[in-house]
Amino acid sequence: LAERELAAPPVDADGRAGLAAAPASGEGAVEKSITQNMLRGADVVAQSDEERVRIVGDKTFVLRDGIWTDTTFDPARLEPERVALGGERYFALLDEHPEWGRYLALGPEVILVWEGQAYQIDPNAAPEPTPATPQPSAHTAPTPAGFWQQLQEWWANLKEGRISRFW
Repeated sequence: LAERELAAPPVDADGRAGLAAAPASGEGAVEKSITQNMLRGADVVAQSDEERVRIVGDKTFVLRDGIWTDTTFDPARLEPERVALGGERYFALLDEHPEWGRYLALGPEVILVWEGQAYQIDPNAAPEPTPATPQPSAHTAPTPAGFWQQLQEWWANLKEGRISRFW
């Protein structure tokens, strides 16, 4: 997604943003129309020294203390689920909600509210432990490669007379 950062529009003497008088026709009117259309389609709306605001899709985020925070997040009402950046849960959520990619692309720390649940993507959170890979046991069915190896061994033993029965 292409993001554009735009400075806040100029303020006129009455304190109205971007409402300076413009010609009703001609080149000036065309330029103003083009500028207004660009502002309407901007992904990023405003920027200041203290806060930055970005609109991504249908959500608005504010950069506060280095965290892009969904403006629908209310810390008094919602306790976010902390998700380790790049952890298993992170990728499981992206698999479940591929549309989140554009929101999480804002930065390494994002608080996103989705269907009434808050998620805090945190690069400093401890990743979830990876479940141990089960080791094959005598009761575990062989893998396809293991099956063929066992079949070859059985066949070699049968041909050499080390096995006298087929069952």
